[in-house]
Amino acid sequence: MYAKAFLTNGSLSGDMVTVNPFLGQDGYDPFIEVAEENNKGLFLLLKTSNPSSSEIQDLKLQNGEVLYMQIAQFINTFA
Repeated sequence: MYAKAFLTNGSLSGDMVTVNPFLGQDGYDPFIEVAEENNKGLFLLLKTSNPSSSEIQDLKLQNGEVLYMQIAQFINTFA
């Protein structure tokens, strides 16, 4: 319902919306679907510029990669 509220022609809608992928695939998939259906844009948050973003977003995983790059690779498989 959030995706429809922000990405269709309702009173809250715009041309693009920012989505946090930390909710998991079932949190951002509806936004991808509704954005495609309505020719709207979507910005999936991966790495922010605020100084303390590294506290979470730069965490090293067991495979040696940083968290935000792993999320980017995962999302790329669905794009």
